[in-house]
Amino acid sequence: MKIPRLYLIIAVFVFNALPFFAQQRNIDSLLTLLAKDKNDTLKVQHLNAISMQYTNARLFDSTVNRLNASFELSTQIIKDNNNTTNQIYRTAQRGIALAHHISGIANYYQGNYEKALENYAASLKINIAINNKKAAANGTYIPVGTK
Repeated sequence: MKIPRLYLIIAVFVFNALPFFAQQRNIDSLLTLLAKDKNDTLKVQHLNAISMQYTNARLFDSTVNRLNASFELSTQIIKDNNNTTNQIYRTAQRGIALAHHISGIANYYQGNYEKALENYAASLKINIAINNKKAAANGTYIPVGTK
């Protein structure tokens, strides 16, 4: 009877470790893309995607570092393209809204519920301003109502 128990313990360990390795592989792939990116909206998207992967892995210091880089780059892109009808401007605004949303998720996971709500509200405000209704509905209201 001891042998099946050992197999069960090994199987539980292996299956619990698999998601971590998959997340690490995703992070590594995104970091490779990020290294090749120019300072444009694609880099903002990659920074946000990496931030979400770090949040899922509960690596909140890394999340904050990547989100700060995303906020800075998005802000610079907006300053350089200050025409609100410009697609680059709108994409950079979406990047800021998503960064706020990811920050809200990270704060929620850490138990900082008030800060999470502030971030969700900032994300919602930006999404409404740029008429991004899908993100405003799906990305903001769902996390607020889950607790």
